[in-house]
Amino acid sequence: MRSSSGTPHVLLHTERPAERVDSTGTITHQIDSPVETFIPMLTSFLQRTSGFSTGILGSDLCSLILLGRHLSEKMPDIIHESSQIVATQTKRVWESHGESFNYNLTEPQIILAMSEILSDLKGNPSSLFFSNSMPVRDAEFFLYPRHVQLAKMGPNLSTVAVNRGASGIDGIISSAIGFCEASSMPTTLLIGDLACIHDLNSFHNLAKQSTRYHSSPKKPLSLSTIIVNNDGGAIFSFLPIAKHGNDVNFEEFFGTPTKSFSFGKGAEAFGLAYSTASDYRIFKEMYKELIGSDDPSVLEAKVVSRDQNVQVHTEITRATNSFLDNLGLFEELNDLVLYHEVNLPAKIYKRGFCHGTMKRTKSLVLLHGWMGDKTEWDESAQILIQSLSDEWNVISIDLPGHGESPHLFSENDLMRGLFSSESERNPSLEDIAMAVLRSVQEDITEIETIDAIAGYSLGGRVAMAMMKTDSSTESKLLSNDTKIILLGSDPGSLDSVSALKNKSDDVKLCGDKKLSNKLASMYLRQFLQDPTSVRSKLAWSEFLFYWYGKPLWANLSERNPSVFSKMVQRRAASLSRRALDICHMLHVCSTGRNIYPYSNILNPKETVFIAGELDVKYSTLGKEWKKKSGIAYHEIKGAGHALLTEEPVVVANIISQVLTQHEKEQVMPPVSPVSTELKEAVTKASYEVSPSIPSATHVTPSTLDFEEFQIELIDNRTGSGVKGIGWGNQRNLDNVLNVRKGLIISLSSNDGFFVGLGEVSPLSGVHSESLDEAKVQIKEIQRAFASPNFISRDIQCERVLSIDGSMSRYIEDMISDMKKQNLLSFSVLVESVSAGLEMAILSLASHKLRSPLPQSLFLSSKTRSNVTPFLPLNGLITPKDSNFYPVITESKPDPSDISYSSIKVKVGHVSIHDDVITLIHAKSNSNEVVRIRADANRAWRETDAINFAQLVKKKDSSTVERLEFIEEPLQKICDSGGRWSFQDQVGALERWHHSTGIKYALDESLADVIRLADESSFSIKETMRQAKGCAAFVLKPSLLGFDRSMELARLAHDDLRIGAVFTSTFDSGVGLAFTAFVASLSDSLCRQGGPKFPHGLSTFSMMGGDTLTPPFASFVNNDGLLNVASLGRSMNGLGLDEIRDYTYTKSDIQTNIREAAVTYDRDDQFQSTSSTSDTGREINIQVSLPLPFSDEVACARFTDLPQQPRWSPWLKSVAYLEKGLTEWTLNVRGVEFRWKAISKLLDSPKGIMWESTSGLKNQGRVEFLKVSDDSCLMTVKMSIVAPRIISLVFKTTGEFVKDFVESKLLKWSLESFRDVVKADLALERGDAELGDALFGAVEGRSNAIEATLSYQHFDQRT
Repeated sequence: MRSSSGTPHVLLHTERPAERVDSTGTITHQIDSPVETFIPMLTSFLQRTSGFSTGILGSDLCSLILLGRHLSEKMPDIIHESSQIVATQTKRVWESHGESFNYNLTEPQIILAMSEILSDLKGNPSSLFFSNSMPVRDAEFFLYPRHVQLAKMGPNLSTVAVNRGASGIDGIISSAIGFCEASSMPTTLLIGDLACIHDLNSFHNLAKQSTRYHSSPKKPLSLSTIIVNNDGGAIFSFLPIAKHGNDVNFEEFFGTPTKSFSFGKGAEAFGLAYSTASDYRIFKEMYKELIGSDDPSVLEAKVVSRDQNVQVHTEITRATNSFLDNLGLFEELNDLVLYHEVNLPAKIYKRGFCHGTMKRTKSLVLLHGWMGDKTEWDESAQILIQSLSDEWNVISIDLPGHGESPHLFSENDLMRGLFSSESERNPSLEDIAMAVLRSVQEDITEIETIDAIAGYSLGGRVAMAMMKTDSSTESKLLSNDTKIILLGSDPGSLDSVSALKNKSDDVKLCGDKKLSNKLASMYLRQFLQDPTSVRSKLAWSEFLFYWYGKPLWANLSERNPSVFSKMVQRRAASLSRRALDICHMLHVCSTGRNIYPYSNILNPKETVFIAGELDVKYSTLGKEWKKKSGIAYHEIKGAGHALLTEEPVVVANIISQVLTQHEKEQVMPPVSPVSTELKEAVTKASYEVSPSIPSATHVTPSTLDFEEFQIELIDNRTGSGVKGIGWGNQRNLDNVLNVRKGLIISLSSNDGFFVGLGEVSPLSGVHSESLDEAKVQIKEIQRAFASPNFISRDIQCERVLSIDGSMSRYIEDMISDMKKQNLLSFSVLVESVSAGLEMAILSLASHKLRSPLPQSLFLSSKTRSNVTPFLPLNGLITPKDSNFYPVITESKPDPSDISYSSIKVKVGHVSIHDDVITLIHAKSNSNEVVRIRADANRAWRETDAINFAQLVKKKDSSTVERLEFIEEPLQKICDSGGRWSFQDQVGALERWHHSTGIKYALDESLADVIRLADESSFSIKETMRQAKGCAAFVLKPSLLGFDRSMELARLAHDDLRIGAVFTSTFDSGVGLAFTAFVASLSDSLCRQGGPKFPHGLSTFSMMGGDTLTPPFASFVNNDGLLNVASLGRSMNGLGLDEIRDYTYTKSDIQTNIREAAVTYDRDDQFQSTSSTSDTGREINIQVSLPLPFSDEVACARFTDLPQQPRWSPWLKSVAYLEKGLTEWTLNVRGVEFRWKAISKLLDSPKGIMWESTSGLKNQGRVEFLKVSDDSCLMTVKMSIVAPRIISLVFKTTGEFVKDFVESKLLKWSLESFRDVVKADLALERGDAELGDALFGAVEGRSNAIEATLSYQHFDQRT
């Protein structure tokens, strides 16, 4: 830090105010006050004068904390390296043994080891007691070497104590014993060998007390003593007198060697456990064991000599200074990054991958506002790329100091405090414009010219500066015809004369400086605590509430709370990372500083100004500018200044219409009357959403949950697992798939009211990843969603439901956001996870629209078609073994079998002859006239495939007539170098078709071409245009993804006029349902007369269970038709709470309940233990409460289940059903949760056990353990999966669900049960006064629970 002669020096003098205390004359302020009075008053004053109430206080020295954190991360390495350098120089000789030992443990390493062990300590907190002399000094320097551990050490290390310095080294052990006994905590004493000898007899008292304590109920004193044996008084070796050595008899009078004393013998004499260590690793292990013991013990640390100890400390000091020098803290500050030749990050928006390759010749550049970033334009840009012609590039850029642009201030600058916005090196608005132009020209090769710039607020002013700057450079990216679209931007003076700085400009500049300094101060103060903490975020939020409360924003917080909340979250996250850069840019771009009249250099015909109707400042400015210069002015009704957040769709429509009209004016002569009418039409249309673009509905995902499932696979023909499933080697008959495992994921909205499901179940041999690998990604994404640093983007429901590529881009952006915040270890999703997230997003969006997913998909599609509620499915015959054919021919059809209109036969596993017989048999075995298809999974060489076709024709020509196609009949075609290409594969298939006349379908080849980085769907389209033999694309959304599958389906239907068959990868009911929904959409989009084929979703028949209730199979009729409409309605809003779990059986759960045992202390207090799952939603709780009445009375009252709401107000009702079932209703925030349960009464001990059979997952056991004839102990053991809405309640209030359920719901419910029964018994014996008092206590608890679980604004939000 740079020193200043004017720095205040304040002395708080608590006693003897007349005493002279300023001998050097440096004190500027002296305050006479007790500390306990002064500090609260100072804190209150600072909070009032700061303008905020969050209590984040600091000083100009706050940036030193960042320096401390950097140093703390390096200190362990410095300590170890310095110790190694010194310890290897000499060997230590212990004369008492006459042997030489290589002791390489140093005193700083002892403190370091203690710090690391205490950081990882679990369980009860402990305390430290440091001896005077070296231990307390080393602890001051090295006890907290890492700030990461410091946060962890907080709850583990309760107290650090030391004797006052004047006491010297006498009585240290006695003080530590007294401290340990008074604190009742495990305590570690760090003491030197000399100090230990001075108070050695205190070990006798410790051992004596411990022996006495062992014979009593109390525990012995847990005092662990570490003796630092450096052979004397090491501290004196640091004094100048040590240099004189024997001349002053240093060893005798100062060093005072202790080599003749054996601490091991001493510990043995006192009966204390003893161990010794002379190596860091061994010491750390021994200390870890020692601190975990309840008995007092001694650990002797034999360290390097006293002279070497001085060298170690000297080396540490040298290495620390070297580290600080390397940080460059004392070098001259370089120019700001903005002056350097750096380029700004850009985002190029593109359409779905199946569109053409027209060269884009026009460019639209989008610039965000102050505190924003390039993603501010995402929603508008996605609409623009769809509504503008294909020749337009759409690019959004991060301005300097924002988003992902290079930091203007390095961490070294922050540590030095060099961040003043008053620097003479400040850039100008033109410098920022030049940085944008340079980035566009050098980094974005697609751009040759900029045809339009749209800038919001600050971005608009940069756009105008770009027009001024470009005219004076050689780049010439802009021209007089470049469209400048300004959204609420200040163009400077509208007068045609040169602007001169006036008083109002000085006022603006002063206000911006003040605001900039306030933000900088807040940013530095956050170093006093965790920047991600709630308090730190509250500070930014409180400022943003103040900022967005200004008239400019037109009361946004009340007009549109969701938009306001979104803005505050995004801005708070940005400020917590880049506040210094942002406040510096405020100073640089202040309108009081940049007074150039940019309006004078713009072409009015090419200038468009947009403002919100409620934004009085800029709507007035826009109207005035239009009146003076004739620019086009658009006013968005009902909007304030936050146009990109409030009305992104309307903004996009205005820009699209402006640019489209601009193109028309360039290709046809303008006619005045028409132009006027068009201009008015455009202005009017800007107030409304274009009818071609659905109105925008948004939902914000905030929580990801998942559950595992495991379903047995059974081939009904064989009674065992399914053989030959998969691609490549997995298609072999020796590969048997017995069990299908996977994950059901749930994506919940930030308000907890909407949920979307998806399935992640990679199939070996088809997907490239394993389930474990997919699970790793899901868990990381789950943790990222839970991170307080991550702010999820909104999902535009109608757009993702159109399945046009928007969903894939959303997921890519989401993963990119998480990766940038170091929340993920990967940047690319595996195929099954990507598909699962797409499912979850689709169903979340449809739930938000409050319509079933099939209906939402049809309404959001751009092509309106007649929708059929039924989807035809094809049957499946899987391979068995070499005896496949004889078994098949002897089998008879089951009367319950479904009569599919098409049957698919797996071939290529046995001989060609047997494959042909199987195919013919499949056709002949049905009573109906069915179509057949074969799936070879690339089993044959070209000659074998031809032989197969010829043999089919020879055996039964009618089979060929019914043959729809053969999927992938040919092996993978590779060139001599082993390289595969889509063109070569299709070429070989075309030759086969030409030779046999049989159609083929593409399956594996589509997956291969998409997986190749150098291929695209354009190559699919161009290759397939020439193909004559392809009948269909076989599409697996769980592999390819839903966006890609629908793009390929559209390509098949619209351009190639072939079929699109959707098929599964042996998914559970959830995955099958989503595939069915998009298959139904695909069929409806197929042109009239285009080929349609039944879809491959009949794998449900091989599932021994399902994740859906009712199962997927129940929606398929005997004709092989799937009722898509009914399936969609049954899944609408379905969450994990309702998904069946096949991982555990009912008997397993009941056994767990029976065998779970907990020991309860039978006192008068409520006792509890609990645990939660990784997701935090599955809670396991065990509680107990003594009851002052018999077990028979307690059991009889408790098991009268309809009475439960009397003592459990969170239950709305309990009703008896037939066959021992009960129905329970829970009410949370106006939302009802129902479940059915089966229960069983217990006799010994008395009680009841239950398990839910549907709905909310829970299970448990209540027992009443007899204590006496008139008392018992009530124990409750239960497991519950908390509903999402309950999790949301406690996430927003800062409490954990587990703690609330354990410490409030159950505690209050048990206590209320006790008091209700006591009250009933009192009334039964005529004691009305006691009964009324007890019911009053019950009512108080009930009101507290109901208040927590109520939500007064629920009706408004829904």
